[in-house]
Amino acid sequence: MGGSEGGRGHPDLPAALACLILAVLWLALFRPGYSVMGGGDFALYLLHAQALAEGRPYAETGFVYNPANAIMSPAAYPPGLPLLLAPVVALLGLDFTAIKLAMLAAVLGMLWALHRLALPDFGPRWSAVLVLAAGLSPAILMRRDAIGADMPFAAWCMLALLGARGRPALLAIGVALALLTRSIGIVLVAALALDLLFRSAPMRRRLAPALAAGVAVAVAGTLLLPADNATYAGYFNRLDAAGLARHLAGAAQAYGLALVELFGLSFGRLANAPVLIALVALIATGLVQRLRRGPDAVTLFVLLYGAALIAYPVHLEPTRYALPILPLLLLLALEPLHRCIPIPAALAVLALLYVPYYATRDPAAQSPLTADSPEVEDLVARMQATPPGTLFLARNPRLFALLAGRPAVAWPEHLTSEGFDATIARFRPAYVIEEASLRTEEANILARIAAPLAITYENPAYRLRAIPATAPGR
Repeated sequence: MGGSEGGRGHPDLPAALACLILAVLWLALFRPGYSVMGGGDFALYLLHAQALAEGRPYAETGFVYNPANAIMSPAAYPPGLPLLLAPVVALLGLDFTAIKLAMLAAVLGMLWALHRLALPDFGPRWSAVLVLAAGLSPAILMRRDAIGADMPFAAWCMLALLGARGRPALLAIGVALALLTRSIGIVLVAALALDLLFRSAPMRRRLAPALAAGVAVAVAGTLLLPADNATYAGYFNRLDAAGLARHLAGAAQAYGLALVELFGLSFGRLANAPVLIALVALIATGLVQRLRRGPDAVTLFVLLYGAALIAYPVHLEPTRYALPILPLLLLLALEPLHRCIPIPAALAVLALLYVPYYATRDPAAQSPLTADSPEVEDLVARMQATPPGTLFLARNPRLFALLAGRPAVAWPEHLTSEGFDATIARFRPAYVIEEASLRTEEANILARIAAPLAITYENPAYRLRAIPATAPGR
């Protein structure tokens, strides 16, 4: 039952059925609204989309960038995802349901491109197994409707890799959109350019112009809607502070956890280790087998992107950063197996890996505090009662800039009295937003620093404290 064996009917039919099953499952687990308990990346993307939909300057978002908290995000994200979401926002406003459906569509698109990448070697039925393995992986299923650039970027990368098989239009579109969506898309371009060196002269002549055209479109789009890439480059200063050995050890641990989530390992630390070692060995075997047939865009992208992840000095959210190659790692893991074991055995192994994970976690669970929670709506109404242009100081400024339409700035990454005063002196905010959900250490520091400031509004989740005009720098 190897990859050369074809199924009856159209070769895309098994994968289409797998995608249909996943789509039904995801809709059954659909999470309405959006959590405000986590980060605010999604909010800045939507602020950019709103600016585009309303014809305002791209970077006019209300998020005030604080260099003392550069790890939060740059001042402006690449425009790929905002361009994708701007029509939705223009037609429906801030409709989280519609926006999350667009995210689900991006995941399905990524899985379909993955199927088309695997089909020539795996055959119809095994490519469908790969689609199910990727779509049910906790690394993807638990993030299926997250509003962010990661899934669309992965979809564009898969499209470009598919185009590298001899379809110039797909190559150009995938490259342009990947570069416009995330700055690390330059690694995709490098992999595709290197792949061309191993191709025949006629294929190079066919694909090189498409690659160049994709890059040119992305450069033009970035010049029109510039992102703040200088902040990303500035993160390399953290590498000097941490030291190379410490950085590599931290990166190895972080991306090891990403692999644990990819395969849903939930057997306990001692049991996870040998299983993870066996799975990594499968991936390495698959990689070697493909390289022996000759380097291709897929293997080159996995190697270069993986090296870029290890080299980059920030790995706070390793699974999210690694999403573009995680489905390809599943492909490599199945490479040594699809010619020698029956499909039912592969499905049984997947069930053995995934079922314990989902037995202890609810894929439909939603944070108790969402964008339409009464506590959030009341705070937003209170913020909107202030004059336009009133600046707020917050842990999550992008969220409040989106929901309240008031500018907001973050306090320093490492909260201290000196840093807090320096932020007030530099940006002159009128209020600080205190959150009940802060980590204990940070909450204690903020409570001590902000204690002299009068509380002007309070609900079970938030407090507003006024910063008087006599505060340092105001």
